[in-house]
Amino acid sequence: MNGVHEELIEAEAEIAKLQVELAQVRAEAQATLQHCAHALEQTRIDSAKVMQALDCALQTVDALLAWMPEGLTLSPEVSGCKQRLNAAMDAMIGGIHR
Repeated sequence: MNGVHEELIEAEAEIAKLQVELAQVRAEAQATLQHCAHALEQTRIDSAKVMQALDCALQTVDALLAWMPEGLTLSPEVSGCKQRLNAAMDAMIGGIHR
């Protein structure tokens, strides 16, 4: 009977040890989750800044083009830049920017 009692004590000690390890793993997982949530929020903030800058650039180019004299044609370089700017905005927001 004494052997069974010792096995029970050992099993209880092992369970206590595993509970401590589980608590540590949970704490590490929670810290990792919080870090990921913070990184995701920072990425969202940075993405919004990029999108705002791209939108401002697009508005600036559109305004400059609106001030061009009628009949004046854009150089291929400027036209290409405008097309790439529109494509970048389209890729960000989906759909077609005009």
